[in-house]
Amino acid sequence: MLGLKFPEFLRRTNHSLSVICNLRNDKLLILDLDGVLITNPSWKADRIHSDGYSEFNKSCVENLNRLLTLAEFDIWLSSTRRTVKTLNEFNLIFKNRGIKKDIVGFLPEYADCRNRKEEILKFITEFKASDFD
Repeated sequence: MLGLKFPEFLRRTNHSLSVICNLRNDKLLILDLDGVLITNPSWKADRIHSDGYSEFNKSCVENLNRLLTLAEFDIWLSSTRRTVKTLNEFNLIFKNRGIKKDIVGFLPEYADCRNRKEEILKFITEFKASDFD
C-alpha cells in the first residue's frame, strides 16, 4: 500500500494498537489508551483514579516510561477518548499517572475511517510518515 512498509501487526489487526513511526525526522508514538494503558476488560467498568478519570495499568505506565527513555518521541493520542478531553486535560491525566512525557497532539478525526487501523494509515499517508518500527 502506497509503497510503504508497515509492521506486520498493522496489517493483521483492527483493534487497539500503538505504532511508532518517523514523522518529518521526529520520532512519533501513536498511542491508544484502551487495551494499552487502560487494560480493564471492555465489559467491566473502568477503575477510577482520584482525579475522576480511568485508572491506567501501573506496569503499562512503567513500560511506556521505559520506552520513552530509549529515544525522544512525540506522543500523539489516537484513542476515541481524545474526543471528550482537551490536550491540557490529557496531559494532566498523564502527569497524575506518572507518565513522564506530554502528549503533543491528537490524531485527526476522519469521518470516512471505519476503524483505528484506517485512521492511523490515513494519518501516516497525509503526514508522509516513514521508517516504521
